[in-house]
Amino acid sequence: SRTMLTFRGGAYLNDTTVITTSVAKTLGDGVQALEIARRTGQQSAEALAGSALAFCLGLHGDYARGLSLAETALATAQALKHRHWITFGHLALGAIYLDLLATDRAREQLEPAWALAHEIGSRFFQNLAGGFLISTCALEGDLARAEAVAGQLFRDDEPAPGPTGDSPASTSRRCAWGARVELALAHSQPQLALQLVDGLIASAENMEEGVVIPRLWYLRGRALADLGQTAGAETALAAAQRAAAG
Repeated sequence: SRTMLTFRGGAYLNDTTVITTSVAKTLGDGVQALEIARRTGQQSAEALAGSALAFCLGLHGDYARGLSLAETALATAQALKHRHWITFGHLALGAIYLDLLATDRAREQLEPAWALAHEIGSRFFQNLAGGFLISTCALEGDLARAEAVAGQLFRDDEPAPGPTGDSPASTSRRCAWGARVELALAHSQPQLALQLVDGLIASAENMEEGVVIPRLWYLRGRALADLGQTAGAETALAAAQRAAAG
């Protein structure tokens, strides 16, 4: 329970959603979860807690600590042969390396995470691994690999997120759609990127006037800039910067 509470302050897996609790209030939950797991000798719980805490720390810029925790969590999961937490460990490392723009090292972690997610049949991990891998490949210009992953991850008839009144996309699915926005930008398709990101914003749970989701506003700013709408791009990017700093 403490591990899951850690995500309230924001993590790589929910950066397309509204976060209403500061990370300062939630990291203590993750630290406590890790301490309890170690004190009680529950190595499986320790691997889970370590990767979860790394997911949060990385997003908030504590990369060194996040990488250390993720490496330890992955090693623990591998020793236990726990395929779910092995996948999570690879994801934590891959997400942090992607954030650091170390795309080669990110792919070293995300490719096995993508394969394992399919082996264990976890749609949750498929969404995360596929999304991070698409983002990584798009960033380094390997659009063929990015499209191949997207082709496996998305159905041709799957509607994009939007205010349709249907059941909202899961958190991990929204993460995957965020990567789809980045792929559209990499393909020089800013109008499609803008349509997708606006759909993600419109369908976000707990969205209120004045609320900003930094990643989505950043992507919206990039799409507007590519469309030549510089004033709108500046407004979106400035809002993203303020929200990320606050």
